[in-house]
Amino acid sequence: LFEKLHTATHLRFHLSLIDALINTGTFSVRDVSVAISDIRIMEAIIEKKSLPREEIGRATQDPLFSTFSRYSISVPETVEQVSDIPTDVATRYGFGKSCAFLALMQEHVVSVLRAEFPHIRFYFDLNRIAGIGYYTHLYFKITATNEQNDRYPICDGGMVDWTQKFLSQGKERLLASAIGSELFIRVFSLQQKKGE
Repeated sequence: LFEKLHTATHLRFHLSLIDALINTGTFSVRDVSVAISDIRIMEAIIEKKSLPREEIGRATQDPLFSTFSRYSISVPETVEQVSDIPTDVATRYGFGKSCAFLALMQEHVVSVLRAEFPHIRFYFDLNRIAGIGYYTHLYFKITATNEQNDRYPICDGGMVDWTQKFLSQGKERLLASAIGSELFIRVFSLQQKKGE
């Protein structure tokens, strides 16, 4: 599975970089977490419940917006293990295949990275709306808390169809990710002590 190998490689790189930056003593980065999502879950729920896609799309930048709460969707927003997603819920909303995909990611990526990075929380975000129409299915996001106890995204990535469109080749696969280096430096740098 393409996603297994490349997701592990991308996340390992970003998490190792974050650890290295923390170890310089120049940055205050706490409570690092990795959320893994399958955009097809939200797509299935939107279709099944005939939800207003445009309204949901506009809400992607509102951290307080929850599609599940807003539209009374009885699906857990986040889970630590894929097995925590009730089977009847996945069947009712038509995202059983996405659960099977996430279970493979848990087995081959998350379980390995949890062992390598025991200080980092890994979980599955089923309420993910940002990236709909951009990522094709797999999506991950790394967030952390700074010295002022504010939480920020550090990095995100996922499967995109750029190369398929560019090369007109449906078999092309691409997982892209990026770290917000300027944001990271601006919000996670330790504050200089007064008088220095």
